[in-house]
Order: sequence, then structure tokens, then C-alpha cells
Amino acid sequence: MRITTRLNSPWKTPISLNPDDVPTLINIGVVLIEKNREALAEERLLQALELAPENGQALSVLGWAQLKLGKYSDAERSLKKALRKDARDAVARNNLGVVYQRLGKKQEAQKEFQAALQLDPSLDAARENLDRFGDNS
Repeated sequence: MRITTRLNSPWKTPISLNPDDVPTLINIGVVLIEKNREALAEERLLQALELAPENGQALSVLGWAQLKLGKYSDAERSLKKALRKDARDAVARNNLGVVYQRLGKKQEAQKEFQAALQLDPSLDAARENLDRFGDNS
């Protein structure tokens, strides 16, 4: 799979230099998510996973993109797979908690938020999610 022409110039150069560079594809995915271009990020991350199907970071970032796209079942699958690769990924645990919360799985959400905070006590997003969870249960 090659890059489509929909990428703007800041992302074309790194990929055109090495279109099969998984870390570059992952980093571009992160930037695209931060720019609210989750669908394009999902494409780049799926491309990275074609090249490295077991890359835990790509799976975690893909789960984040899918979460933001409202693809909760896909996000759950991607994040669980990422956590099988690295059970200590606090961000993936937090994002899985958000997925569970949106799916109405309150106990699972709370468990993931708590696990994320145990792994990384400085992860403000997990703390905020757990606090909101407590306010909404």
C-alpha cells in the first residue's frame, strides 16, 4: 500500500523518503489524530500494521483513532491486542477504559482507569476519567 495524494506536504516528505518506515507512519498517525483527521490517521496506522502486524504502539494509536471515530468495537479489539503486547501501556489502558465507558461497561471502565493510574500516577487523563466516572456512576 502506498500513500495517497490526500496527504499534505508536511507528511509527504518523510513517507516519500521511506514509505515502509513503521515509526514514521505511527508518528504521522499521532499528528493526524491531534489535527482531528482520525480517518486518515487510521489509514496510516493500518498501513503500519500491514508492515508490522504485531507492533504494540501502532495498535495502541490505532485504538485511539478508532475511539475518536466512534468505532468502539474496533477500538476495543485494537487496544486489547496492544495490551497483550505491552500490558504496562497506561495510555492504552486509559483509552480502553473510555471505550468501556462508552459501551456502558462501567466496572471494566473503572478497572482500566485504576490500572492506568497504577502504571502511571502522573497520567492526568486517567485521573480525570476516574473522577468523572465516580461522578456519573
